[in-house]
Amino acid sequence: MSTIISIPPKRSFENDSKTNSRQHQDIHPFDCPKFTSEDEYDKYVESISPSRELVCPITQELLRDPVVAEDGHTYERTSMLRWFSMGRSRSPVTNSLMEKKALFPNLACQTMAQAHREKLGVELVKR
Repeated sequence: MSTIISIPPKRSFENDSKTNSRQHQDIHPFDCPKFTSEDEYDKYVESISPSRELVCPITQELLRDPVVAEDGHTYERTSMLRWFSMGRSRSPVTNSLMEKKALFPNLACQTMAQAHREKLGVELVKR
């Protein structure tokens, strides 16, 4: 099962007059608090976004079972196995020929991705 990390949609801000007129009508107990400014929203999105190194270049999803391929790049294991099963022998990132289809676990990335997931869980509880 893959994890999909999505950026929250642009939210309205408290100083938006349309939002204030309907503020008390549309309150749901599970709604996130409104952002007071676009800067606050941008900081929030940046704080929950994974670093580029923790995202598979094929799926664009947070890594779960990262492996290093012959090209030196890190991918999700299932994505690379599917890539090879389709008869592809070139790197998805560099397009260089990969003679060996060996994949090696990237334990450092796996640990960092798990730490990011835990951080997201804490952030969701706070928000």
